[in-house]
Amino acid sequence: FLSSFHPVGVMPGHTVLLAAATTLLVAAKRHSSRLPHKDGLPRNESVTTLTSGGLVLKLDGSAGTFLLEVDGALWVEGGESAIAYSRGNTLVQVAPLSQVTQGADELGPFNRVEMFWGESTHSETPQSTPTPTLITSVRSYSNRELLVFGQQWPRGAPAATDQPQDGAIIAPFPTLSTMGSNTELNFLQFGGCQLANTFTGQWTNSSSIPSGPKLGVPLQLYSSTLRSVVLGPGGNWLTAMNTGGNYSLGSGIKSSVNVLPPGFTHETFISGGTGINNTLVEYGSALLTRSGKARPNPQNDFVLSHLGYWTDNGAFYDSSNVNTSGFGNHEVALKAMKQRWMAQNLPFRYVQWDDWQWRNQSTNKGIDIPGIVHWPPDAEAIPDGMTDWLEMPTSQYNPMYASNNEYLSQYTWAVDSNSGSAIPLDVNYYRDAFKNGTKAQMKMFEQDFLCTYAWTTNLTNGDVTTGMTWLHAMNTAAEEADITLQLCMMCPVHVLASTELSRVTNGRGTSDNSHSGSADLYPLGHSGLIMGAVGLWSSRDNVWTSPQELGCVGSNVNCSSPDYVLQNVAAILGGGPYGPSDGIDYLNPSVIMSSCRSDGVLLRADWPLLTLDAAFRTAFDTHGSPHVWGTHTTVSGLRWGMVLGVSTTMDIPVPFSDLGLTPNLDYVVVDMWSTKNGTAAPTVKGVSRKVGNFVVPTSPPPTDNSDVGSYQLLAPITTTGWCVLGDVSKVVPTSRRRFSDMIGSGTLAAGELTATLRGASGEAFTVWYLTPSATTSLLAGMTGLTPTPVQCQASYCSGVDCDSEVVLRCQLGACHCSSALS
Repeated sequence: FLSSFHPVGVMPGHTVLLAAATTLLVAAKRHSSRLPHKDGLPRNESVTTLTSGGLVLKLDGSAGTFLLEVDGALWVEGGESAIAYSRGNTLVQVAPLSQVTQGADELGPFNRVEMFWGESTHSETPQSTPTPTLITSVRSYSNRELLVFGQQWPRGAPAATDQPQDGAIIAPFPTLSTMGSNTELNFLQFGGCQLANTFTGQWTNSSSIPSGPKLGVPLQLYSSTLRSVVLGPGGNWLTAMNTGGNYSLGSGIKSSVNVLPPGFTHETFISGGTGINNTLVEYGSALLTRSGKARPNPQNDFVLSHLGYWTDNGAFYDSSNVNTSGFGNHEVALKAMKQRWMAQNLPFRYVQWDDWQWRNQSTNKGIDIPGIVHWPPDAEAIPDGMTDWLEMPTSQYNPMYASNNEYLSQYTWAVDSNSGSAIPLDVNYYRDAFKNGTKAQMKMFEQDFLCTYAWTTNLTNGDVTTGMTWLHAMNTAAEEADITLQLCMMCPVHVLASTELSRVTNGRGTSDNSHSGSADLYPLGHSGLIMGAVGLWSSRDNVWTSPQELGCVGSNVNCSSPDYVLQNVAAILGGGPYGPSDGIDYLNPSVIMSSCRSDGVLLRADWPLLTLDAAFRTAFDTHGSPHVWGTHTTVSGLRWGMVLGVSTTMDIPVPFSDLGLTPNLDYVVVDMWSTKNGTAAPTVKGVSRKVGNFVVPTSPPPTDNSDVGSYQLLAPITTTGWCVLGDVSKVVPTSRRRFSDMIGSGTLAAGELTATLRGASGEAFTVWYLTPSATTSLLAGMTGLTPTPVQCQASYCSGVDCDSEVVLRCQLGACHCSSALS
């Protein structure tokens, strides 16, 4: 859809005027100015200024150059008098810059200018010039801080005459440079497989931003005040790229694309904002607005909303470990596991099947790479096949497809003979596959090895349509089968591509969990930034709930996970599927039940765990970002914050605003480690709104991989003085599946509070609170105060995942729970 989108007024003379153009907030004007050029010599030329919020673009059309100012400060220069063209000669302007036109699209009202490029210079007007090779444009929006740089190829671009260079772009536009910038800028660079190579640095006249096919889309630039812009594509996700050298950067389509079809368009967004998180969300929201995809509600996704048992790489029963554990195959192992967790009253609601289900397909080739030959499982691994033999839902999996798979003659495929891999382009393949999957109660389908497809085959980057045709076929069939999709081994471009894929709700935010320490957990914070921006939930992968699990083999060499508590908390807060993967003798009920209600419904936060702005603010001068991660829940306008610090080497102050905490309220900070999964009274302290920040304490990594970091809950003190900490036996104490509403303000008498809670049928749980007198003492600096617990009992209800309401009433110095029916 996006690759064929033609914005209003693309061609010269085609202008759509707004009826109320005079109401536009965007300034667009032509005036005489002395804009410096690449040779450093100012010239009297006509300069067009486009303004969107605090972004001001001063464009010298005759030279093809521009200046980008942010709030009046020069951030970058851009443009060239000629565009490097990988298909032949450089492109030069063949007509004057167009007049400013006005229009509107799904993103809002805009002003627009165009430039016309060809392989020779012409003096004619645009209307009489032969069709240009390339038309570039810039749109500035009045309702959002957004500049859109467009490319249109009326006649397309022919195949390259030589082998494309790795990391090259067909015709970069825009190009950006720090030459002449008077603003110190850092960058946040997203990249790598599993988003594992995302990092920060400084961009100066003497430094470059690492870029290329594995890095750099999107890119965020920010100042010491965290004023920020995001540079990223608006479509053509799998073939879009940034590339550059010393102090310069260009955006466009990879030169690995063989041909650009006639009429092809590509757009690059520069989206502005304040704060790392807010600016990324503005960019992501623009992409979602354009595609029409709503942010996925995890409560509508069975896998995201329920406790599952996982068998991915790193699990006790992954592809390496069944025989040595005394089970003949995975079917036997999983049936035994189900009996064990039922005996322990652990409410697992589904099981994930991984690549162990294909044992006999290698035939001198790997199962995962170059791919499987047939999708249903082998009888050696699962004798009963793709059926409901476990009598519970499943999450199904697929690695790569082999180029000699048994479905080639039945459906349309793209095949790469060099790599030996293939991808299905036919929606009917997925319709049939998912029909088989639903025989095993499939609720989610996971497509793995996306970065391998991108980096080792030509299947998704050899042209501008094949890769997305594949993903759209998968998505269409998922819609029809009413299942959701997980993308795994993603690059950042796959995260952006999900904005077109309605059934993609989550993706992997780290590498496989091989229990080698906290280092492979570190990417989760940065992954949450980009995934949350576009509405995805970030998966940590499967986790162990015990510190040592003897008898494991394969990737789990030392059979231990000493930081298991931290790993589980991060996995729950990340918001992706939560899947313990222990051996049969190592299931830890207290850790597992900290994730969910007694019926296996997960108690989740409202947003993926992500790196807070405080990390970038604190480390701006060192161009880093400590692992200070946060998320939140909001009930009736009251917001609770949850902050995880991992391997922090200093105390880091975090403003309330970083978490969007409720304005004008004081807060109580709870040390969640002190609760010991709800078996001990939490340690608390008060923080006044006048202070406006709290501290993430130093927690340097230990030498034995037993990192626990720090985990703090911030609970609001209502205007009536009460503070509800929630069910602190859970990682998310005030999930909206536990708290439906809360009133503690003007509609109640002074000193009162009431809340509606939700429990599973017959569930007993505990809520902790502080009275008004206790919160007053905390804010006065008193220490050693202990919150009070109140026992709540949900009535029995009928139906799957039914909610039994409980009313919490707080008055006269105490809180009490009662059934909503009483």
